[in-house]
Amino acid sequence: MARPLLASAFALSWGLVAPFAASRALAVDFKIDLPPLPDFDAAAGEEPKELSDELQNAIDAAATATSQGSQGVGASEIDVPLNDSLGLESSPAASEPSAVSHSPVAAKKPKVFSNLSRSKGRNSRGSGNPAQESVVTAANGFPVMQCLTSNVKFWERVYSEVDEHQMLVHDKDDLSVVYAVVNVPPIHQKRERQTAMRLWRAHFEQVLGSLAVKAGSPSRWSAEERKLAKRIPAEKLNTAWLRSAPSTLRFQGGMKTRFEGGIKRSLSYMPSIHPIITKAGLPSDIVHLPHVESSYVPYARSKVGAVGLWQIMPETMRQLMGSSAIHRRTEVGIATQAAAKLLRQNYETTRSWPLALTAYNHGLAGVMRAVRRTGSSDLCDIIERYESPSFRFASSNFYAQFLAARGLALQRYEFLANERGSHKVLKEVLASHVKEGST
Repeated sequence: MARPLLASAFALSWGLVAPFAASRALAVDFKIDLPPLPDFDAAAGEEPKELSDELQNAIDAAATATSQGSQGVGASEIDVPLNDSLGLESSPAASEPSAVSHSPVAAKKPKVFSNLSRSKGRNSRGSGNPAQESVVTAANGFPVMQCLTSNVKFWERVYSEVDEHQMLVHDKDDLSVVYAVVNVPPIHQKRERQTAMRLWRAHFEQVLGSLAVKAGSPSRWSAEERKLAKRIPAEKLNTAWLRSAPSTLRFQGGMKTRFEGGIKRSLSYMPSIHPIITKAGLPSDIVHLPHVESSYVPYARSKVGAVGLWQIMPETMRQLMGSSAIHRRTEVGIATQAAAKLLRQNYETTRSWPLALTAYNHGLAGVMRAVRRTGSSDLCDIIERYESPSFRFASSNFYAQFLAARGLALQRYEFLANERGSHKVLKEVLASHVKEGST
């Protein structure tokens, strides 16, 4: 079929899209092959944020450096984002903290809010003896709260099932609702990939709109509408919810290959990172955080200026380690010390690892603002009730991403530890995980 005709199939009425959907879009497990694309039209509108090509470039460079036995790629040469997604959300308000600010607390001793003692997953503070309080690990420090069960499963799919040429089409407010897995052009074909996502967005908006009109008449549903309806909980299959569904439609790129690459790269850095984390008195499971932040690429760079394995912002590094350390964020040792210091500050203020990790992404000031406004230190309450332009998808999902990455990484490390019986650091990480009871 010619490109102009396919473009029309997406752009015109639902009546023209339905035949294509019925004959082409339906596939096993509702995975959809992308049709030939129309020529990219720069005048069609501003391009949505789409950054995964740079991350792939960094990962490719890391693989090359590893094969050459060198880390000779400078931080300034690579620009690396966290996620590959198309949410088409508005920018955070200037008055709110950046979702990637990692802002440390003020120089003075942080205030510990007494109401945080009731937080789910709160770690024990001991008897008040400073020696006993020097270690901030405790049983069940990283709980999988009920409100995050679907979110964790979603991110497990992102990291282990869906690869970078695919997108999960889902509802951003309810991650149990995944409409489809669609195939898209490779990430290095940035414009074509963005155009494909625009076409798929229009396509699913039309399907959902048609379902909204025919919500009360299942007998009138097309084959694709029936397929899509099976992915939506029964209580949501009503006109009101279906009409609002297009506004919460989101695309999330898969990271299966990227995550597996991060597992392999982490083996080289774990012997340096794990002792720093444990010496700082942090739970050993913190070693899994770079899987979320950078896929263990030490010279990763984000569009907003976060750099390194732990994706630290310049001002944050200055406050934590001094001005001279700003240009050393690609150095694994000093970057890990900075991250450990920041995470400890976050925990000492919040007394909750779910909140401390959320603060690593959203900023401690932003998390404490959420605690004050909701009157709760329960992350589930905050996600449900806190309204802020800056507390969006990335911040509200950061802890769930960590839980998913941690669980999958532990599985891989256990396999590798058994396979490579002499891999001491993996055994230490796994032993610490069991000892801390953080499953």
